[in-house]
Amino acid sequence: MKIYIILFTLLSYSLLNAQNWNSEFSDNNLEVFSTVERGNTYKTYKGIMRVETSAEEILTVMRNVGDYTKWTYGNIESKVLVPETKNNIIPKSVFDNKNYTFYIYSVNEGSPLDDRDAIARVEMTKFSEDHVVLDIYGELDYLPEQNNLVRLKGLKAKWVFERDPNNSNYAIITHSMYNDPDVPMWVPKASVNSNTYDVVKKTLENFRKLL
Repeated sequence: MKIYIILFTLLSYSLLNAQNWNSEFSDNNLEVFSTVERGNTYKTYKGIMRVETSAEEILTVMRNVGDYTKWTYGNIESKVLVPETKNNIIPKSVFDNKNYTFYIYSVNEGSPLDDRDAIARVEMTKFSEDHVVLDIYGELDYLPEQNNLVRLKGLKAKWVFERDPNNSNYAIITHSMYNDPDVPMWVPKASVNSNTYDVVKKTLENFRKLL
């Protein structure tokens, strides 16, 4: 599988500038950017990569929520809450809809602190077979908190899957995330930012390997 550096379109370039995105990492496979959004304590990170793959292959990976532990950095448990599923695999028919909302529960490694859990509301928008957006929002009170876990204080993320307009054999995959893990006051902001950076970058790298 061949991976190439992202060649941004004029639209992508204008969006990066409009939101004051700063380059954090770039190589022949992946670009990662960061920004500080108004009202947020920590940085938001966004990674973009171009991959030779099909919409069906991307969908197969994303539907298998139980296997997120194999490629989502730091994830130690993931399961679907809504809709009802078999083996934590979202039915393929869900993605036949133009809009659909589902809920996912996850536990993430917090070492050396306690592990964190989160409930994510995922709003899927299907613009076409080759353009799907997943907007992800934390739902703090969807389930009661567990004694041995710390509930994420803030979560906002997004996945965008688009066909490369210049080559139909390739997809452009974008993943962004803001994360507030509700850490003690003595934990430096830089440590939280570094962890979110790793989540975005390493998750995309792992995702690429599966494709």
